[in-house]
Amino acid sequence: MGSFGKPLPDRNRLAYSTSKTAVNMMTVQFDMEFRTENWNIKINSVNPGPAKTYMTNNKEGYPPPTQAARAIVCGATLPHDGPSGVFFDPENNKIPCKLLVRRKNLNQSWLIPV
Repeated sequence: MGSFGKPLPDRNRLAYSTSKTAVNMMTVQFDMEFRTENWNIKINSVNPGPAKTYMTNNKEGYPPPTQAARAIVCGATLPHDGPSGVFFDPENNKIPCKLLVRRKNLNQSWLIPV
């Protein structure tokens, strides 16, 4: 679990990478379900990027948490006709994804970038 740039996980970040993958899949699954039910709810994920916090050992060069918060606020305050089922990067670019295959009998899904 992790990025394509570093396919083998750092053992110390395995739980973190796995949880982020789960959040991404939940975003797509909930979006599909809510659209099917015609519920007027938007489901998106935001990657605020790294920030200079205790989690990053206050690494120099990382932006302050207030900058990361801007991406989160932007994702949370989308207009009524805004996107759903997408991921936002730290610069608020939309990264749409879709399910490649969904096998109901096996409870398996694969997520790919579009």
